[in-house]
Amino acid sequence: MKLQAYTPEDGFLDRLVVSWRNDSIKYFFSDEHITVASHRRWFRNQQWGSTQFYFVAKVGEMPVGVVSLYNVDRTHLRSEYGRLLVNPEHRGEGLGYDILSALLMFAFQDLGLNRVYGDILLRNTVAISLVKRLGFVQEGVFREHVYKEGYFLDVVRMGILREDWLRGDRT
Repeated sequence: MKLQAYTPEDGFLDRLVVSWRNDSIKYFFSDEHITVASHRRWFRNQQWGSTQFYFVAKVGEMPVGVVSLYNVDRTHLRSEYGRLLVNPEHRGEGLGYDILSALLMFAFQDLGLNRVYGDILLRNTVAISLVKRLGFVQEGVFREHVYKEGYFLDVVRMGILREDWLRGDRT
């Protein structure tokens, strides 16, 4: 598994990522259907580089997912992870675990961060189970935090510290 910086310039990869995003829309905070054009607009409006990183995950040369690290705070040495998507054809193969592991290695070893956290819809038990296997712990619940599909939904904050990652309490 390798992570490679992603920029939306490759028509094939853009279409692939947009299809993954739309297939996974039930897991995101927004109900908005994504188009290639809206994906590229969103990407252009982000501040990539020192505070945000967006990666495509590859096995060999085959793209199998995407993930990002954003709101990198170099004063408090923390960042939020998100936008983790696995190609629907490869879900259940452990790629989400591998992708997020590679991102945590980048965060803790390359960037020297102390803490990585992420927010997940409380109903997304698969994602919560995944991050727990990596060593994340539940830090809190934001009640009725997201309005989606006509309902207010709870969101759980999950976090991991560098020392926990280095200790390797992963299963």
